[in-house]
Amino acid sequence: LKAVYFTELIETYRGVLGFSAQHSLFITSAGAVYATGYNNYGALGLGDNTDRNVPTLITTLTNIVAVSTGYYHSLFLTSTGAVYATGWNNSGQLGLGDNIDRNVPTLLPNLTNIVAVSAGIYHSLFLTSTGAVYATGDNSNGALGLGDTTDRNVPTLIPTPTLSNVSAISAGANSSLFLIGGMGYATGYNYYGQLGLGDNTNRNVPTPIPTTLPYIVAISSGVYSSLFLTNAGTVYGT
Repeated sequence: LKAVYFTELIETYRGVLGFSAQHSLFITSAGAVYATGYNNYGALGLGDNTDRNVPTLITTLTNIVAVSTGYYHSLFLTSTGAVYATGWNNSGQLGLGDNIDRNVPTLLPNLTNIVAVSAGIYHSLFLTSTGAVYATGDNSNGALGLGDTTDRNVPTLIPTPTLSNVSAISAGANSSLFLIGGMGYATGYNYYGQLGLGDNTNRNVPTPIPTTLPYIVAISSGVYSSLFLTNAGTVYGT
């Protein structure tokens, strides 16, 4: 990455921050995206499946304001609220209505007014400007929060009143977190207690995390753990 690009760089998304196995994305203040690393499934969005060892411009993308790396897939959010996806699609995590991999960023149809995206290992979450959440991909442990364990290959609305007025989303390995009015909600795989619900039982609907936590302002779902940042600046983990 040339020095000039560092002056434009506003955010970096590496595998250690998301769930990318071996690829990284970089977004500039001008809305351009650079990609590098493992590309066997097309997660870099460069039109091929060739690995890169230097950040390479994705020429088909413009006006990008946020990105998220999944295990072998990537999500891109535009300034107009549209979403593009590329990479591995074995469980329908790209949300394109099939299970076919892509190696170029492909627009998700019928998905508008999105303000945040989050890619898990095999599933993806999308937050709208009205606080609604759509989910797609692997649902074998209930991570999509749709009340069942059936995979989806199109973004599917998590129904209200189960989930509404959401302000933040975070897709974990096989689980998901949601933030509503200072409270955390969790769904999915819970073998290690990562949902924070006081047990090790999986959930398939977003379930409120006990209110013993102070007011939460940020959430992060890891592989088998979860973190919660409070308005007092303290962090809780499970």
